[in-house]
Amino acid sequence: MILSAASARVEAQAWLEDRARREGPGIRLGNLELHPGLGVEAGYDSNVFLSPSGDRFESGILRITPHLDLSTLGPERRATREGDHEAAQERKLAFRFGAAAPFYLYLADELRDRSNVGAQGSFNLTIRPDGDVSFAIYDDYSRRIRPFTEQGAGNYSYHGNDAGVALTVGTRGGVFTTRIGYELGLNLFEDAAFSYLNNFENRGTFRMLWKFFPKTALFFESKVVHQTYFGAFHSDLYRYLVRTADNSRVTTSVGANGALTSKVAILGQVGYAAAIVHDELLSDVETLVAKLYLTLRPRETLRVRIGYDRDVHPAFSGVYYTLDRGLGELETMLGGRTLLGARVWVGKLKSGTILSWDARIVGGELVGTPIDPEGRTSRSDVIVDGSIFGEYRVRDWIAITMSGGLVHDATGFRYNRYFLGVVPPDPASFFKFEAWLGARVFY
Repeated sequence: MILSAASARVEAQAWLEDRARREGPGIRLGNLELHPGLGVEAGYDSNVFLSPSGDRFESGILRITPHLDLSTLGPERRATREGDHEAAQERKLAFRFGAAAPFYLYLADELRDRSNVGAQGSFNLTIRPDGDVSFAIYDDYSRRIRPFTEQGAGNYSYHGNDAGVALTVGTRGGVFTTRIGYELGLNLFEDAAFSYLNNFENRGTFRMLWKFFPKTALFFESKVVHQTYFGAFHSDLYRYLVRTADNSRVTTSVGANGALTSKVAILGQVGYAAAIVHDELLSDVETLVAKLYLTLRPRETLRVRIGYDRDVHPAFSGVYYTLDRGLGELETMLGGRTLLGARVWVGKLKSGTILSWDARIVGGELVGTPIDPEGRTSRSDVIVDGSIFGEYRVRDWIAITMSGGLVHDATGFRYNRYFLGVVPPDPASFFKFEAWLGARVFY
């Protein structure tokens, strides 16, 4: 989805995404530790369906999120339990499992039927995690329930799952490290209106890392992805749907990451990316990709990061998009109990070719149902994304949380709802604001 990353950023629960914040002291179960928790939050959503101006639905929301983590003991807890000598020995196995079930209750009368329960689950099993050779098996699952595009569908829920394996080989001490992996990704929509967007991806990854000096490394990364769409089509709506296509994407880059001083660090990366679309009517892309981040730590409790990046991302409309963006982040700890943070980025998005399924060449000209009323066959967007978060630790196991965020998308592209007659796969030109306040207990 073109704007899925931006809209998901506003909706994300910062504390749930950060394992260090999600977990408390933990309950020992032999060589395992258990971390249960529960969060209760009240919030407001200014634009539930990411709709253009004048067509918005707003609502208060109650969000209740039980979560549970189970893992083998980490080094600190092993040291406490077994002594420093035992903790320093190589582990034969490391295991981690996590699950959460956020329940959303919409308080607006016209949106009560949108109330639903999402799901998140993760699993990671690593053999010899501290050894020169290690092997990992992992799986990450989510059921997202909140609307990701404009109004009109009966159900916006979809399932995402990424399962993979990774082999890591390195020298003793980790000076040289090589990692090769494979991942299978799946996106499956519950509503028949989005069935044509069902897809899976085969992903292969390769990474080499060379560490030198105390905190500096050179690295090489490469990734190959093949995406296949397998959704069923409805014969009566077939010609009005946005055109999707199987595609292959390749990214390769080199970079350096290191600390210049105890207070200044820099990450630089440059490379090549391509998206090859297996449809003669849809465009391919080859482009430079890059990343440059500067991180400052004026003091131990304050971190500031600024930077720029450019990359190619998958999308339903146009198959892919390129995104150039500048970003800034700030995070600080006050008095050892209050954590505050802010993030903002501004970017320029450029999509691939956007056509309907009945598009074809006749007499040397492209004809078909117009996706955009003015005949545009691609979109260019300017996006502003910002978020803030805060947390006050009342005790080591209870906290008061707050968060807020906005996403603004500006584009001249419009989906021609009159001709399409179906819900578009992505929103266009919208503003969304959210705010949350709550409390959580975690152990």
